[in-house]
Amino acid sequence: MTPQNILFVDDSPMVLSLLERTLTQEAFTLHTAHTPKEALQVLEQHPIDVVVSDLLMPGLDGITFLRMIKKDYPHIVRIILSGHLHTQSILSAINQVGVFRFLTKPLELDDDTLKKYCMRRLIRPNSTETACMQNRT
Repeated sequence: MTPQNILFVDDSPMVLSLLERTLTQEAFTLHTAHTPKEALQVLEQHPIDVVVSDLLMPGLDGITFLRMIKKDYPHIVRIILSGHLHTQSILSAINQVGVFRFLTKPLELDDDTLKKYCMRRLIRPNSTETACMQNRT
Protein backbone atom coordinates (compact mmCIF):
# COMPACT_ATOMS: atom_id res chain seq x y z
CA MET A 1 0.00 0.00 0.00
CA THR A 2 1.34 3.44 -0.92
CA PRO A 3 1.98 5.62 2.13
CA GLN A 4 -0.49 8.44 2.57
CA ASN A 5 0.97 11.95 2.38
CA ILE A 6 -0.15 14.16 5.24
CA LEU A 7 0.73 17.84 5.55
CA PHE A 8 0.59 19.51 8.97
CA VAL A 9 0.49 23.30 9.04
CA ASP A 10 0.98 25.01 12.40
CA ASP A 11 2.98 28.03 13.51
CA SER A 12 4.05 26.19 16.67
CA PRO A 13 7.19 24.06 16.18
CA MET A 14 6.30 22.18 19.37
CA VAL A 15 2.90 21.12 17.97
CA LEU A 16 4.46 20.01 14.68
CA SER A 17 7.13 18.01 16.50
CA LEU A 18 4.53 16.29 18.68
CA LEU A 19 2.38 15.41 15.66
CA GLU A 20 5.39 14.03 13.79
CA ARG A 21 6.47 11.85 16.71
CA THR A 22 2.96 10.57 17.29
CA LEU A 23 2.02 9.77 13.71
CA THR A 24 5.27 8.36 12.39
CA GLN A 25 4.38 4.97 10.96
CA GLU A 26 4.47 3.10 7.66
CA ALA A 27 1.02 4.20 6.48
CA PHE A 28 1.94 7.90 6.52
CA THR A 29 4.52 10.12 4.90
CA LEU A 30 4.53 13.28 7.00
CA HIS A 31 5.26 16.78 5.77
CA THR A 32 5.24 19.91 7.94
CA ALA A 33 5.03 23.63 7.35
CA HIS A 34 5.14 26.53 9.80
CA THR A 35 3.15 28.86 7.56
CA PRO A 36 0.53 28.55 4.83
CA LYS A 37 3.11 29.95 2.39
CA GLU A 38 5.48 27.07 3.23
CA ALA A 39 2.57 24.66 2.94
CA LEU A 40 1.76 25.84 -0.58
CA GLN A 41 5.34 25.08 -1.58
CA VAL A 42 5.02 21.57 -0.14
CA LEU A 43 1.77 21.08 -2.08
CA GLU A 44 3.55 22.00 -5.32
CA GLN A 45 6.29 19.43 -4.65
CA HIS A 46 4.41 16.46 -3.16
CA PRO A 47 1.13 14.63 -3.80
CA ILE A 48 -0.66 15.41 -0.52
CA ASP A 49 -3.75 13.44 0.56
CA VAL A 50 -4.65 15.17 3.85
CA VAL A 51 -3.96 18.69 5.16
CA VAL A 52 -4.27 19.29 8.90
CA SER A 53 -4.09 23.03 9.53
CA ASP A 54 -4.11 25.22 12.59
CA LEU A 55 -6.91 27.77 12.57
CA LEU A 56 -5.12 30.87 13.89
CA MET A 57 -1.76 31.60 12.30
CA PRO A 58 0.03 34.87 11.61
CA GLY A 59 -0.42 36.21 8.10
CA LEU A 60 -2.96 33.85 6.59
CA ASP A 61 -5.56 32.17 8.80
CA GLY A 62 -6.48 28.50 8.49
CA ILE A 63 -9.91 29.18 6.95
CA THR A 64 -8.47 31.28 4.13
CA PHE A 65 -5.65 28.79 3.59
CA LEU A 66 -8.00 25.78 3.43
CA ARG A 67 -10.33 27.69 1.10
CA MET A 68 -7.36 27.98 -1.28
CA ILE A 69 -6.68 24.25 -0.90
CA LYS A 70 -10.31 23.42 -1.66
CA LYS A 71 -10.16 25.51 -4.84
CA ASP A 72 -6.78 24.33 -6.13
CA TYR A 73 -6.67 20.79 -4.69
CA PRO A 74 -10.28 19.65 -4.19
CA HIS A 75 -9.28 16.00 -3.70
CA ILE A 76 -7.35 16.79 -0.50
CA VAL A 77 -9.06 16.02 2.81
CA ARG A 78 -9.07 19.18 4.95
CA ILE A 79 -8.92 19.02 8.77
CA ILE A 80 -8.69 21.97 11.17
CA LEU A 81 -6.89 21.63 14.47
CA SER A 82 -7.44 24.55 16.84
CA GLY A 83 -7.24 25.52 20.47
CA HIS A 84 -9.81 28.26 19.93
CA LEU A 85 -13.50 27.45 19.67
CA HIS A 86 -15.08 30.39 17.89
CA THR A 87 -18.55 29.53 16.61
CA GLN A 88 -18.13 31.70 13.53
CA SER A 89 -14.82 30.02 12.67
CA ILE A 90 -16.36 26.58 13.01
CA LEU A 91 -19.29 27.54 10.78
CA SER A 92 -16.96 29.08 8.19
CA ALA A 93 -14.79 25.96 8.20
CA ILE A 94 -17.77 23.72 7.59
CA ASN A 95 -19.83 25.87 5.24
CA GLN A 96 -17.14 27.61 3.17
CA VAL A 97 -14.21 25.25 3.26
CA GLY A 98 -15.87 21.85 3.58
CA VAL A 99 -13.54 20.61 6.30
CA PHE A 100 -13.78 16.94 7.05
CA ARG A 101 -13.26 17.47 10.79
CA PHE A 102 -12.70 20.30 13.26
CA LEU A 103 -10.47 18.92 16.03
CA THR A 104 -9.60 20.79 19.21
CA LYS A 105 -6.26 21.32 20.91
CA PRO A 106 -4.91 19.90 23.01
CA LEU A 107 -5.51 16.80 20.95
CA GLU A 108 -5.55 13.57 22.91
CA LEU A 109 -3.05 11.82 20.68
CA ASP A 110 -3.21 8.56 22.60
CA ASP A 111 -6.84 8.01 21.53
CA ASP A 112 -5.88 7.74 17.83
CA THR A 113 -8.45 10.36 16.77
CA LEU A 114 -6.26 12.14 14.25
CA LYS A 115 -4.74 8.89 13.02
CA LYS A 116 -8.24 7.50 12.41
CA TYR A 117 -9.33 10.51 10.36
CA CYS A 118 -6.14 10.48 8.31
CA MET A 119 -6.50 6.74 7.65
CA ARG A 120 -10.03 7.26 6.38
CA ARG A 121 -8.54 8.82 3.24
CA LEU A 122 -6.68 5.55 2.57
CA ILE A 123 -9.80 3.46 2.96
CA ARG A 124 -12.20 5.63 0.95
CA PRO A 125 -10.10 7.87 -1.31
CA ASN A 126 -12.96 9.34 -3.36
CA SER A 127 -15.46 10.00 -0.62
CA THR A 128 -14.21 13.31 0.78
CA GLU A 129 -17.06 15.50 -0.43
CA THR A 130 -19.63 12.82 0.40
CA ALA A 131 -18.30 12.54 3.95
CA CYS A 132 -18.38 16.31 4.36
CA MET A 133 -21.97 16.47 3.19
CA GLN A 134 -23.03 13.61 5.49
CA ASN A 135 -21.45 15.33 8.48
CA ARG A 136 -23.46 18.49 7.87
CA THR A 137 -26.85 16.84 8.24
